[in-house]
Amino acid sequence: MIVYFLRRLLLTLVTLCFLSFVSFSLSYLTPQSTLSRASLINAYVFYFNGLLHLDFGVSSTNGQSVIEQLKDTFPATVELSVFCIYIVLSFWDAHWDSKSFLAEKIG
Repeated sequence: MIVYFLRRLLLTLVTLCFLSFVSFSLSYLTPQSTLSRASLINAYVFYFNGLLHLDFGVSSTNGQSVIEQLKDTFPATVELSVFCIYIVLSFWDAHWDSKSFLAEKIG
């Protein structure tokens, strides 16, 4: 069980590093980015430090702070996600007997 947990933790860390590199690359290559004037290493350190402090910068489309936009839209996203999970679980429970469905799928 500990090995499984450690593998999942390592996979999570690798995924987060990959996502940070991809998002940094997109922001570094943007022409109006302030990061494009710094060296690659210094720009990534500055970018990663901002991520750790939840400073996601300013939106290039409307000039608002990204964290403020997330504060506005995140509650609706969570509400929609919880509602969808509720619908799926109620539909699953009402129309399938989970044991017979899984036994049919497994073999």
